[in-house]
Amino acid sequence: MIAYNEFTNKMKLLKIKFPYISDSGFFLENSSFLNVDGKIYISGGSSSITPNPSTQFSFYDQSQDSLKILSQLKEPRHNHSMIFHKNKIYIVGGEFAKTTEIYDIENKILNQKTNNRYEAVENPTLYVHKNFLYSFFGKKNGKLVDFVQRVNLNTEILNWEKYSFKLEDKNMCIKLTNSAIIPFGESEIFFFGGKTDNAITNKVFSFNFDEKEFRNTEITLNDSHFFNNSQFCKIAENIYCSFSASEKENLIKVTVDLNI
Repeated sequence: MIAYNEFTNKMKLLKIKFPYISDSGFFLENSSFLNVDGKIYISGGSSSITPNPSTQFSFYDQSQDSLKILSQLKEPRHNHSMIFHKNKIYIVGGEFAKTTEIYDIENKILNQKTNNRYEAVENPTLYVHKNFLYSFFGKKNGKLVDFVQRVNLNTEILNWEKYSFKLEDKNMCIKLTNSAIIPFGESEIFFFGGKTDNAITNKVFSFNFDEKEFRNTEITLNDSHFFNNSQFCKIAENIYCSFSASEKENLIKVTVDLNI
């Protein structure tokens, strides 16, 4: 594991002794991970040895240098996504997933809610805007999709709905998975990279919630940056930082300044 210290501008290789988080003595792939206040939450997964989805749920505590096992997921899943909102972690999607699981960090309680009218997709890109949880794109039955789904988090029952939107350019391709998202103001978000049918893309596009429109940008990521399943962390007002791998497998720090 490589850790970056924002104060010293240095990187350090950390060797962490992770216990196997499966009963069969091997590590799981296709898990979802989420960084919340220095804790890296890990859920689900599968492997080439046993393709059945897992119910594992744990977090790595950086301050204590330890991995802690949490309650098992109520529904096995892999190729899913997680998002943090108002002290809760929402676990959404995954192949054939029928529910959304909600982990209350403060009370350490994992609840499950049935998804009504949600089309289960793999690796959706998640974002919360005005208490609506949006599930952007993903993969269904082995094919990338370009639809958007959303649900009101203020309601007890999760009644998902297909969300209508516009494309600024009818030739825009928004069929992808694992994009990184950063907000710009109160009504706009930027999608960075992700994976298309052919390869990992270097495209950047935006979505405006007020206009319900996807828009092209003049920004492109350097071709050597593999932005797939990356996450941005806010380090100052309108400034976000993330890392991506290069063709030479070196870690590259990427900073996006929206003040410019």
